[in-house]
Amino acid sequence: RLLFLSIIFLKKLLFKEKTGKISKVTEPKRKLGDEKCETWFRGLKLNQKFTVTSLIFIFIPLFGMMCFGFRSIKKNAIDHGVNEAVTAIDLTCAEVNAKANACSMVVDTLQEYEPLEKYLLHLRRGEEISESYYQQFRNNSISIIDKMQEAMPDLYQIHIFAMADGFLEQQPILYQKEKMKNCAWYRSYQGGGQWFFDIQEKNIISGTKKEGSHLMTYVRELRDQSGGRLGVIEVSMRMADIFPEIYRSGDSSWACFVDENWNLYDCGKTAAACKWQSYRGLILFRAGIRDRKESQQSAVIDRKNVAIVLRKVDKLNGMFVTLTNLDDATGNMIKQQQRMLLEFAGFGLLLIVVVNLIVRGLLKEFYDVLCEMRQIDNGTTKIKVCYSAEEMREMSYGINGMLERIQKQNEESIKREAALKDTAIRAMQNQINAHFIYNVLESIKMMAEIDEEYTISDAVTALGEMLHYNMRWNKFL
Repeated sequence: RLLFLSIIFLKKLLFKEKTGKISKVTEPKRKLGDEKCETWFRGLKLNQKFTVTSLIFIFIPLFGMMCFGFRSIKKNAIDHGVNEAVTAIDLTCAEVNAKANACSMVVDTLQEYEPLEKYLLHLRRGEEISESYYQQFRNNSISIIDKMQEAMPDLYQIHIFAMADGFLEQQPILYQKEKMKNCAWYRSYQGGGQWFFDIQEKNIISGTKKEGSHLMTYVRELRDQSGGRLGVIEVSMRMADIFPEIYRSGDSSWACFVDENWNLYDCGKTAAACKWQSYRGLILFRAGIRDRKESQQSAVIDRKNVAIVLRKVDKLNGMFVTLTNLDDATGNMIKQQQRMLLEFAGFGLLLIVVVNLIVRGLLKEFYDVLCEMRQIDNGTTKIKVCYSAEEMREMSYGINGMLERIQKQNEESIKREAALKDTAIRAMQNQINAHFIYNVLESIKMMAEIDEEYTISDAVTALGEMLHYNMRWNKFL
């Protein structure tokens, strides 16, 4: 746009300088800024006009290309940030599915574990458990379950609730049916295999809550071969171990999990601790969570470029949504852009100086001619102009011929004026001599008549008439 406006502006200036006017039919309605620019451009010297014009046609395309390049770089950086966010969430979802599958495998293993099934069957029938059988089960079966739990670092705890009360519990694994009521998920459990998220851990014995623990629990019934209910098994993992991105939410990222019942689980921080908490609804809307389809996109939220990615977690029947602040990832690119702009500005200043010197060098002979023309205008004509360039040499020949003709005409005019003045002076001298003699003779004549010397008076009168006649003849000639 800037390049286009500059070309139109220069075209208008050049067209007006060439024709002297612009057609009212084709002339656009100019604004005050255009008039000021035109006035400023016309007030520049010729070398400054050349410099400005050259820089406009050099800098504007370069600046446009650089801006386009910056936009492309920024777009590529944003796309790269989105791809990295997609890769990260895909890895997280794969790990979550693997850990959820591990929980299901633990339950399946315990379901198929025959010693456990027999022990629970005895408890359901209300049969008395001997001390030896109790110790044998504890040393063998409970020990195996403990080792299974230790072998899986992400597995937080395993609880089995028998369908009986009043027996001696095998803590911390096997509990009476009544203790199941102390679990946070008890009232919400509807049978079958069911996941519960972000539940607060309770003491199985007392039912009191434990502060600071957020668990993800898989609950399923244990049944015998005939389908009878033997008990309920609870396998728990820490939410922070399954979804670490949720609890690392801050200014640089945010994440949440939405289960199949549209319950949202996030970090629980305030907006002051994590500003993205205030934009949860907008983030989920941009992610397209209502469609329950996987998506990834870049967006601008709170004047920040962000990547929003939604992925399904099949094993949990939910969706995982993450937001990544791309301004942190593009920070180096912005610094690089600022550095390039400074370098471009420095290069521009250097180019202005160089172009100005080159233009002044090219127009040096023109300015010399202009200086000499000013001297000629002040009256100096004894100047010899000589230049090397073809055009300037031709101009110098014309100027030198003009100066020679002017000087020759001045000399001839001076000579003519001197001759006319000399002739006038000589004529005045001749007239002064004749009148002087005539007046003297008139004085002698009067003096002779006073003394009554008439002979002298007649002779002087005849001589005066002859002189007077001679003066008239000379004037006629």
